[in-house]
Amino acid sequence: MIQSAKHIISIQNLFWIAIISSWLAILFFFFIPFSLLFWIGALVYLFISRAKLKWYLLLFSSWTLIPVWNFASGSKDYFQGKAAIETFGMPTGEFYNLDPELRVWNSTSGCMAYGIEPFIQVPNNLAIRFWTSLLGPQKGVYTGIYPTKEQAKELINKSECVSLSRRADAFTFNYRNVVIALQSDDYDDSYILDKTIDAKAFILNNECILIETTSDDNQPVILLADNRNGKIFARYYYYQPR
Repeated sequence: MIQSAKHIISIQNLFWIAIISSWLAILFFFFIPFSLLFWIGALVYLFISRAKLKWYLLLFSSWTLIPVWNFASGSKDYFQGKAAIETFGMPTGEFYNLDPELRVWNSTSGCMAYGIEPFIQVPNNLAIRFWTSLLGPQKGVYTGIYPTKEQAKELINKSECVSLSRRADAFTFNYRNVVIALQSDDYDDSYILDKTIDAKAFILNNECILIETTSDDNQPVILLADNRNGKIFARYYYYQPR
């Protein structure tokens, strides 16, 4: 009887240590590998012991709640048209292009990795890939023809010379007697277009606007925009920018 009571207490202690350590690891990133290994060991032991606490350990530890929460968050963003594939690292100038396959944006948590990324970013990305494969691209994004960098360079040879002018937050030009307005939330796009007067433009399949101008280092850059609303969704540099 005494041994049974001690066994129950030890299982309860193991459960609480595993729960608390899982959440502390989120605050102290260097503790993640040890906490995760301890949690797995505790879970295995609770299963072997046939303790009901194993289900509570699964339900309330950070190692299950955080991935579930981020899968749900990625799902919510998909249905709201705000989904982004998450990663880490220093982005290049072309990093923020719309993903040609998934038609979602890209985001980075920065150049530092803390070890918690697999529990946050992977579930988010899995949710986006799942819903995209099941229901197609998220609403509101560009879904038309999407030329590659090499294709864009070839297509721009068919372009026409145009003159850019700024009107409020949009940049306009006349293409075959039609006024086209370009819009972008990206500071670099606005900076490039702001200093451009003469450019080259081509509209592919009445879906994709290609416009070649110069970057802040006076290198050619091709911007791709949705012909429906003029929103820029990609940029191709002739060199690899910062």
